[in-house]
Amino acid sequence: MPRILRVFFTGLAFFGFAVGSVFLLIPLSLLLTLVPGSRATRKRRATLLVNRAMKIFAWWMRCMGLLTWDPVPPLPVEGPCVIVANHPTLVDVVLLLGALPDVTTTMIGAHYFDLWLMRPFLKRTDHIPTGGTREGQTGVDRMVDRLKRGVRVLAFPEGTRSLERTLHRFRRGACEAAIRAGVPVVAIFVSVDRPLLMKGVPWHHVPSARGRYAFEILETLPSEGADPKELNRRLQDLFNRRFQEHLKIRDAEATEPSRTSNRSV
Repeated sequence: MPRILRVFFTGLAFFGFAVGSVFLLIPLSLLLTLVPGSRATRKRRATLLVNRAMKIFAWWMRCMGLLTWDPVPPLPVEGPCVIVANHPTLVDVVLLLGALPDVTTTMIGAHYFDLWLMRPFLKRTDHIPTGGTREGQTGVDRMVDRLKRGVRVLAFPEGTRSLERTLHRFRRGACEAAIRAGVPVVAIFVSVDRPLLMKGVPWHHVPSARGRYAFEILETLPSEGADPKELNRRLQDLFNRRFQEHLKIRDAEATEPSRTSNRSV
């Protein structure tokens, strides 16, 4: 696909996300509030609706030739847990939520809840904004509340997208929540084989070929009796080691003649 078409389709994907949010998710989330059930049940329905929409959006991007991905492995634990993942691009959140429909809570930047485009349906979901509330409840408190209700929580401890060649320092809120709720931490490493919608990379700087995402379960860490700081350090070291291995593989593949020729396809 010519690069100009790839740029056009990338812009079309952003436009489609905005249009879908306004004309699909917002009306449907409003309709769900009319369905009988408790407040928690209605929030769960709206959250599952968002996850289904993410799956459809991911499928649409793959049909346009922008990206593809390997299947997300099944989680190695039953019941509530904290799923911790690195955050290489804008798209990995979409792919994870679409592939893990039973993950009904995600820590999302509080600024997204302030956007007029997303606020109407995000506030009706079970997703958690980062930061505190007027009642003094922190994001960690809300994570613990969801976990104790049997919900699986997805968290990105970097707090923002990774840089192209380094991970940010992990925040330990996810570990604190897991310890307080007495649930394990499942570490999932997300990789993409070329720079694509990464931190500091303009959206229109697209690669000449579609990106391929891969998901790997690194380890399941128990939280019982653990120290939040030490558990967070173990997670950071685990992800840093795997990230450096990924960079070596990506750099080696980028220099191969066959790889270079495939990029023009």
